[in-house]
Amino acid sequence: MSIYAQRLDQFTAAHKQAQQQFNLLSIARLITVGLFIVAGYYYLDNQESLWAYLLLGSTLAFFGLLRLHDQVKRKRDRLKELCIINEQELAHTQNGALPFDDGQALAPQDHPYSHDLDLFGPNSLYQLLNRTATPMGQAALQKDLLEGLEQADILARHAAIEELKAELDWRQEFLAQARLAPKGSQSLYPDFLRWTQRAASSVHPLANVLRFLFPIGLLLSAIAYIFTFSLLWERLTEAFFILNIILVQRHLKAIQAESLQLDRLRPTLRQYGILLQLFEKKSWQSPLLQNMQANLRKNGPEAAQALSQLGRLLAGLDSISNLVGALIFNGIGAYHLHLLAQLYNWRKKYAKELNEWLLLLGELESLNSLANLAYNRPDYQFPELQNTPDFYFEDLKHPLLPPEQAVGNELDLRQQKLIILTGSNMSGKSTFLRAMGLAMVMARMGSVVAAKTAQLQALPLYLSMRVNDSLSENASYFFAEVKRLQTILEALKKAPHFVLLDEILRGTNSDDKRNGTLGVLRKLVEYKAVGALATHDLEVCALQANYPNYLLNACFEVEIREQELYFDYKLRTGICQNQSASFLMRKYL
Repeated sequence: MSIYAQRLDQFTAAHKQAQQQFNLLSIARLITVGLFIVAGYYYLDNQESLWAYLLLGSTLAFFGLLRLHDQVKRKRDRLKELCIINEQELAHTQNGALPFDDGQALAPQDHPYSHDLDLFGPNSLYQLLNRTATPMGQAALQKDLLEGLEQADILARHAAIEELKAELDWRQEFLAQARLAPKGSQSLYPDFLRWTQRAASSVHPLANVLRFLFPIGLLLSAIAYIFTFSLLWERLTEAFFILNIILVQRHLKAIQAESLQLDRLRPTLRQYGILLQLFEKKSWQSPLLQNMQANLRKNGPEAAQALSQLGRLLAGLDSISNLVGALIFNGIGAYHLHLLAQLYNWRKKYAKELNEWLLLLGELESLNSLANLAYNRPDYQFPELQNTPDFYFEDLKHPLLPPEQAVGNELDLRQQKLIILTGSNMSGKSTFLRAMGLAMVMARMGSVVAAKTAQLQALPLYLSMRVNDSLSENASYFFAEVKRLQTILEALKKAPHFVLLDEILRGTNSDDKRNGTLGVLRKLVEYKAVGALATHDLEVCALQANYPNYLLNACFEVEIREQELYFDYKLRTGICQNQSASFLMRKYL
């Protein structure tokens, strides 16, 4: 039985027990309500002390059960999420299912390689990796896929991912708590960021003095009245009570505005506080995780403690809607004005840090996603990073193909740097190019790659494999591809890139296509590009003789066995000798 199956059984049993506890507590609460009603009825009828004690006891029991009921509910919901997490991982590891968000909404419109490599959408790399549950996590994983990291940051991530990989319990607990954030928190996140970025507000200096002076005056007047029963002190007490109300009333609009804007965020902030606490309380060994932990503590109290304080302030502000309670507490101590001042001070002190904390949570979710892949695929390895453009892959595979179908290949670009790749249709050229591209993307985000061994330099990528025409810009497919190639060559002039081109210049005649492909190849050699160009035009392969130390001919072959095509999807050195198109036309036309 796999580890995920074992954990699913474990959490399913625990969830069933928690559900039973939840049901029993619900019944117990109903019983206490019934006792309260009966005790209240008989106490009002005969004023016996027994019913008074029962009335008090049922009230205390109800509130105690209410608190316990909430704790059991959170425990039950957490266990339910852990069941779902392990159920999804079991389906993924056993059946190749991808029951995770595919990030289609995060796909950029124009990017050097995202569209060509299907980084987002159904059956994408994002969907394979994604174990995020917050908008910050989704944004962090998107950024990692689209931008990549510097070489030093990649190495730091290797150690962090290796450490997280072994922490299955912690990773799943973190994900379960993240999934417990209210479902609408994604839409509220931009509003919350705007709140943190607002100009600092403060209570008027005079009001700031009066919010202490009036309650102190009320307290002293009340004490004096208790000892003297003087009408003067009674009137002063009443006056200070009214002054407190007036003082709060003057700030009621600001109090209600803050409460209205942030009240919906309280459950979300509570979960984010739990996530930060989970990270803060654990002892980490890798330098990256230690530095992230230190950043949470650089400005006074721990981040989780500060978020908890914010949650309490918001809960207090929300009580302004309780008219009776608000009247009493504000009359005695200008309660909501104190909360407003504390909220302003909190934002002034922590607004910048809060955004950093949320970004840190997002980075943690992205790291968790990469650690989860490393855990699920022990056959994948971290690449050895090089300072020169030397590339070598042993058993390189396409990570989105089912393991039983993926064919591994050796790729050696330590001598020659650019492959001219030939092969018939369906032989595996495009799949191999995407395997190369995805390996580079995964390497540049600090992940393991789908290879037994990998040596590479973390160069930026540029691809031209799937170029769309544009009706809105009146641009043909051919012109769109020419512009893409121009962009690639301009980028190569400025810095080395890993470049993958698949059947370029398909929108023109064969002579123009061949001449254009040869021209592009010469430019790629001139600008020291590394990568591969796939073509059906075998005459292009002759250019290798002009650049034997830089260009390498490689191919995928097809065999005809008993009137059927057979592909082994293995990369060979040399030029493709067999073509499938003629055979297919003879067979079917």
